[in-house]
Amino acid sequence: MSTLAHLKCLFVLGGLTEKASIGLDFESIFDWDNTKFDDLMGAAQNGWSTMMTQRFPASSKMVATQIYAYDIVGGKRQITMGPKEALTSLPGTRGGAALPPQNAVVATHRTAISSRRRRGRVYLPPIASADVQADGTINDPFVTNLQTSYDDWVVGMQNAAVPSNQFKHVVVSLTYNLVTVVTTRTVNGRIDTQRRRLPR
Repeated sequence: MSTLAHLKCLFVLGGLTEKASIGLDFESIFDWDNTKFDDLMGAAQNGWSTMMTQRFPASSKMVATQIYAYDIVGGKRQITMGPKEALTSLPGTRGGAALPPQNAVVATHRTAISSRRRRGRVYLPPIASADVQADGTINDPFVTNLQTSYDDWVVGMQNAAVPSNQFKHVVVSLTYNLVTVVTTRTVNGRIDTQRRRLPR
């Protein structure tokens, strides 16, 4: 089996027919199995419900989590188990209208090694327009709150199984077959434009 897994959290966003997603990679000290899949997906959903929904308006709604285990073969993910999916309905609870779907907050993932191959990022769902200032920056108190929530969400997933340090949030470079543990997650204080790609 494999020790790497890709977790995807799927969202519906107001005004779009296709789903948006957050994709995170985890490494396990043991091979993945259905119990570990369920532990990680459950932590993703529970953590989003308790830590993250309060940061997003209702139009940013998590509708599913998916997971698969994989190896890196020839610069690509080769699935060894899964994918497995769990449906949910977790709309944001923050009041106000959301930003347009192409506008998002970026969370940057950094490791102890400074290299483009050893860092990553994800686009979070659109936040409420009231939390953004006229110059495109996000209100400082909101950035702080979102930073804490995002860190707690990912750390909760890392601690989803027993032993609690079994899962590690990692950055994966498929091209160079590199797997590096994430040491810091930083929510950027400026709205970015999300690139959209059609499913392949």
